[in-house]
Amino acid sequence: TGPGGENPFRRPGYLLINQAIGGNAGGDPSNTDFPVQYRIDWIRQWTWDESVAVENGVRVTVNNGAGSGVYEVGTNATAAVGQPVVGQVFDSWSVLSGSGVMLDDPTSETTTFTVSAGNAGEDVILEATFVSGNPPTESPVAGPTPAPAQQQDGECSKYSTEGWHRGTYEKVMLPNKAPFGRWSWEECARECALFDPCTFWTLQLGSEGKCHLMSNQGEYVGSSNHAEGDKDLDCAFDGTPLPTMPPTVSVK
Repeated sequence: TGPGGENPFRRPGYLLINQAIGGNAGGDPSNTDFPVQYRIDWIRQWTWDESVAVENGVRVTVNNGAGSGVYEVGTNATAAVGQPVVGQVFDSWSVLSGSGVMLDDPTSETTTFTVSAGNAGEDVILEATFVSGNPPTESPVAGPTPAPAQQQDGECSKYSTEGWHRGTYEKVMLPNKAPFGRWSWEECARECALFDPCTFWTLQLGSEGKCHLMSNQGEYVGSSNHAEGDKDLDCAFDGTPLPTMPPTVSVK
């Protein structure tokens, strides 16, 4: 595949060459004759040649997001929205260049399209566009009754509904910012409790998985796959520790 998209093997790395003595594979090293020689014939590294790839595929550029790369005709290209600046929220995808590009869903933060033969020899350019956070409304529709902000009753709590409120987006936190790569509602609530501008929080429970730290609560949007709650200091100081990773054992 091309160099676009999320993949740990496309991140900076290094080669580690060492002579190991003993261990489970080498066995008892007590009878080894020292010194030893470790001879290496050659080490080779291959570099992606995008010029060759472009001859057989289509270059896709994603502005304000991830997914840029060279794709073969007939394959699906995926574009994902990047981190918006404070006070903005994703609006939609725009196709700046590309013949007949039909996005699966231009309003979804992650969208796909099929690279066609008609795109051969041209650059396909997609761009994620953003708008300012929705302001509060004066007459919100029926929704959960907000509890007093910064309540301290000894329990970290959330709304019982699955919808979300409009408001000002103070901070948008992607899943990769979560302690273990995906936000739980308790962790999102804790971030709100520790972030001064936040007065309520919204967590997307579906594939998006973003934790929104919000203010200026507006109208309620009835939907599913969301968790919400007010700023609650009990979520930061309720004495319940977040799950922790097991300790790392270093073997030398």
